[in-house]
Amino acid sequence: MQMANDCFDKGDYECAKRNYNNLKIYSSSTDIDAKIELCNKCIIILAAANNLFSEKKDYKEAKNKYKELIAINRKDSYAIKQIEVCDAIITSIWKALYEEHLVKGDGFYRNKNYQAAIEEYNQALRQIPSNDPNISELKNNINSKIEDCKKEKEKQEEQIKKQQIDYLKRANDCFDKGDYECAKTNYSNQKTFGSSTGIDAKIELCNKCINFLTVANYLFSEKKDYKEAKSKYQELLSLNAKDPHAKKQIELCDKNLTSKVVSNTNQAAKPTPQTSITLQGVKLLFIKGGTFTMGSPASEPKHESNETQHSVTLSDFYLSEKAITNEQYCRFLNAKGIKGNREFNVSGFGNQELISAFHKEVLFADGTWRPASGKSNFPIARVSWFGAKAYCDWAGGRLPTEAEWEYACRAGTTTPFYTGNNLTTSQANYNGNYPYNNNAKGTYLERTQPVGSYAPNAWGLYDMHGNVFEWCNDWYGDYKTDAVTNPQGPSSGSSRVLRGGGHIYYASKCRSASRYNKLPHDTYFYYGFRMAKSL
Repeated sequence: MQMANDCFDKGDYECAKRNYNNLKIYSSSTDIDAKIELCNKCIIILAAANNLFSEKKDYKEAKNKYKELIAINRKDSYAIKQIEVCDAIITSIWKALYEEHLVKGDGFYRNKNYQAAIEEYNQALRQIPSNDPNISELKNNINSKIEDCKKEKEKQEEQIKKQQIDYLKRANDCFDKGDYECAKTNYSNQKTFGSSTGIDAKIELCNKCINFLTVANYLFSEKKDYKEAKSKYQELLSLNAKDPHAKKQIELCDKNLTSKVVSNTNQAAKPTPQTSITLQGVKLLFIKGGTFTMGSPASEPKHESNETQHSVTLSDFYLSEKAITNEQYCRFLNAKGIKGNREFNVSGFGNQELISAFHKEVLFADGTWRPASGKSNFPIARVSWFGAKAYCDWAGGRLPTEAEWEYACRAGTTTPFYTGNNLTTSQANYNGNYPYNNNAKGTYLERTQPVGSYAPNAWGLYDMHGNVFEWCNDWYGDYKTDAVTNPQGPSSGSSRVLRGGGHIYYASKCRSASRYNKLPHDTYFYYGFRMAKSL
């Protein structure tokens, strides 16, 4: 009996159980059975406690199990020691987590991210056990940090609010003065401090005004078309009635128009070509003929071997101001009674597909062709060379020759683009991920834009760079090196010429001299055209 009791007091419950069982051999007693049952209970509790401690590392639950053991056997030295070990580990864990959240919170505080700092400090508070003797001091330290964060956050929000108000005021002042670039910059700056209802609409309005102003100033200064310039300045005033520049320019337009009328009455009329004509609703501009160097020098970045320079002389001609649109092309399809199969007997070429069935911007329904919603003023695309020629034949025009196209695109320039030595995505629609000659990247819209969305070249022609490639009349072939007059291209071939680059292509493919060619029946989603007419 004594040996069994000693084992039990030491916490060696297997030994105690074994000796109690031996004792039963010599005497039967219900008290001995109870002690054996108690040993079994302690063995089960000890095994559970040791498993929680060693395997699951759940020191809090392990401590509770060891406490259950102590409640049965207050002398169990092993259980007493394990409770102390559990307490030490639990303390080290919460202190480590406490310090971790405290350090993170201090870091966020230094970086002025006060909300994140508050969240980390609250996490630190949650780690402190309620029975810790230093709980009051620790909590006071954290709460003090949280209060500092709240005060700094309030100051920060007040400063941001003030900056938003300042940017908005500056933006509105700039807009009223007609400085739309300044207004756009300040509206954009205001957005960086948080979303604000209506700011996107204001930025879009600035973009619209910038476009109107660019065109109006070009018409006034370069084209001397005061009537059209006045109309554009009036459109600008309809968007911003306070614009002082637009008001002043309208007065100058009126003055110049009056002066022009007086001048014309004092001069004999001179028979000159019309500055523009209209064919089936399409405006074509007069292009004065002349001599120019076609192609590009070998020193031009991205020059290709098919761009051999040579002298070309051209007669006067007309060229459409913009690429043919979906709406204009639908008029042709309806006028010719072309059905949903999109085929037509093209003069000299037989029955041909005019436009791809995959083109979803023009739709055939109830026997009528219509542009898709919102797509009326977008350039017709996925049109074959046959589709472009058939339209021009119907409208009373023709496709431009490759030489006419490049001559009109250059508009007197000799640089890679009519915009100079570079082309940005604010000047034309192309894949801005691939800028020209290692210049800065721009945007990539991944779709066509309405015709006339960008400023025209010096001769008033829009979108000669980018948006859609444009079919020319010529078969594709090598250039002649001799000087030529009104060249028509090879007499035969397998592919036709396209020019101008497209919205998915690199900037280098938009160069004035860059050449492209495809089979005449091809209908890719970036093929369009514009119309020419001889005098």
